[in-house]
Amino acid sequence: MPTGKRIELEISPEFPVDPQEPTVAAFANTHRTGVSWVAVLEKALAGLDDTSSRGHPRRIENGYDRLDGGGTASDTAQVLAQLTGERAGVVRITASPGWATDLDQLVEDLLGANKPVVVGMVRNNDRYSVLPYGLRGPHAYDVTEITDEGMTLRNPTGTFHPQRVSSSQLIQYLDGQLSVVR
Repeated sequence: MPTGKRIELEISPEFPVDPQEPTVAAFANTHRTGVSWVAVLEKALAGLDDTSSRGHPRRIENGYDRLDGGGTASDTAQVLAQLTGERAGVVRITASPGWATDLDQLVEDLLGANKPVVVGMVRNNDRYSVLPYGLRGPHAYDVTEITDEGMTLRNPTGTFHPQRVSSSQLIQYLDGQLSVVR
């Protein structure tokens, strides 16, 4: 079931560039990934965000500026809905005696139903903190696989993927929420 009206954006071939390296895209680095679709999608999302209401009390930036600063699990769920046309939302992760098993089962069920799962890493005082297992915070990762050895997380930019990590290792760095398609 579609979630709303269809939106069409025209994407021009120009992209913001790094002032120090004018041949390198400033945000999604196409040289590192070897593909341009990430930069095109990022530009579309920045353009879509630029068209939104500026009246939100907590929104101080929009477009590329806001994308560069990260977002909330709700922002990620909104992007999932926009990309898929399906309902998306946020699942809160609570610490309980069986939380690791519950998290594993939830992720396994969602991936088994071909539903994307996005996890967000904690935001702390350091805007781009390097965490154990090759994780970075604040940042979002796609969960692409779960096995007895742990979860495989992929960086949506196509670079700097973290190590496989178990739920019990991962939970301490999560922001407490998963963004999912329902």
